[in-house]
Parts: sequence; structure tokens; C-alpha cells
Amino acid sequence: MQSKNEQTVKNAGFINKQRIFLVEDDKAIAKNLVLLLRSEGFTVAHASTHKEALEALSENKIDLALIDISLPDGN
Repeated sequence: MQSKNEQTVKNAGFINKQRIFLVEDDKAIAKNLVLLLRSEGFTVAHASTHKEALEALSENKIDLALIDISLPDGN
């Protein structure tokens, strides 16, 4: 069964030209950043682990990645 974050990453849909990929394990920080970036018109996908990030990168093209450098399963 997929975690909620894995589903979020796969269902991100990257539709417009401004695609941001956020890798952040702190739920509160991630939620606020996603809300802020979307309110500014960006399409945002979020992953909370190194593994989820690698899977999402292999499936999506992005314009910018914002990456937490201390994730629970590696950097």
C-alpha cells in the first residue's frame, strides 16, 4: 500500500510550466510551503523521504527542487 506522500507525488500532475518539487520530511513545514507556493501560481509536488523523491524524479520533469538535506532515510 502506498503512503499518502507517495500518492501525492504520483498524482501531482505537473501541468503548468512552473513546476516545483519539494522534498521535506517535516509535515508542518511542507504543508505551509506547498500552500504558499501554490498561492503564488506554482505547481508543487511533495515527497517526504529520499526514496519517494527519487521515484518522483524518475517520473516527472521539474523546473526547481527545494530539498531538505537531512531526511530520515538519507540525503
